[in-house]
Amino acid sequence: MKKTSYTIALLLFTFTLSFNGFSQTITDKETGGGNGFNQAKFKSAPKKVFINSFNVYFEVFGSAEASTTGGESFGRVHSGTKTAMGVALYGVDSDDFLEITNQAYEYFKNDLISKGFEIVSPDVAAKTDLYSSWTRKSGGELSSAEATGFVRVTPAGFDYFVPGEKKSGKERTTVFDRSPALSKELGDAIIANVSFTFDFIDMKVFRSELLKISNVKGKVNFKVDVTPGPSMDMSKVSFSYGKTFTAATAAIENVLKKSIPIEAPVFKDEKFSETTQAQATNIPNWANYVYVTTDKSLAASHSVTCDGELYKKETSRLLKEFLTVGLSELYEKAKVN
Repeated sequence: MKKTSYTIALLLFTFTLSFNGFSQTITDKETGGGNGFNQAKFKSAPKKVFINSFNVYFEVFGSAEASTTGGESFGRVHSGTKTAMGVALYGVDSDDFLEITNQAYEYFKNDLISKGFEIVSPDVAAKTDLYSSWTRKSGGELSSAEATGFVRVTPAGFDYFVPGEKKSGKERTTVFDRSPALSKELGDAIIANVSFTFDFIDMKVFRSELLKISNVKGKVNFKVDVTPGPSMDMSKVSFSYGKTFTAATAAIENVLKKSIPIEAPVFKDEKFSETTQAQATNIPNWANYVYVTTDKSLAASHSVTCDGELYKKETSRLLKEFLTVGLSELYEKAKVN
């Protein structure tokens, strides 16, 4: 009996070690150790911070499409092919995304306050020349317009400013960073910008005109990603202050260098595949006068269910670690104990 109990305890201990070993962490190694310029000048910066942006992107739908063209080949008419696949996320919902984001924002804000920093109110920012003509928006909402397949979440109790919105609902952005101009109008306040991305699936496509086949594959790959899409926010915690000509006086950039897999068993190891094979028919004599072919399109839908509590636990942990790295860089450069 004692031997059996010992064996069970050893197995549980080994499993615990293995699970802990799978828990990826975020340190300054993953963010490049705090890039930027003139960082030593932060010790002269006013101890007030305006949180300009705080965005967390969660992938909720992965999709891809592959196709081949139709035509004549080896005495036969082949249809074109089109394969589409969409994979939806289940197990977490809007309230969960808001909870994760709200907790991260409160931690970020309260940690700054605990170190003696004043948080500049959006009411003050609204009176600047820069933001007086911009649209003020309230957080605590989910938007699917910012990045395909993702919901962008902003925290409740957080107001931010955008140049405007497109008809699609997507928020407009500026070509150049306006943080230096904003900092100057706010008495050289430190401007903070935060963005973070989680995605859950990788999609690959294959097409062959020779074989007349199109194929789409999906594989669960839960990770912290660098960005939700081209020309989108990078996963970062950045601080800048002051204005020298058109640039900031100093800047700290903690940007994720590469994606980080989340190896805790939040998802089952699932794979999906869809293939469309072209239809083929013999070419009739009248085809010399009238070209006729068909087109086949296949749309497939799948879903992936996660462990909701573990999803929230892991995303919250990684968000907090990432924010801690950024905050630690600021405190070190600003000589704050």
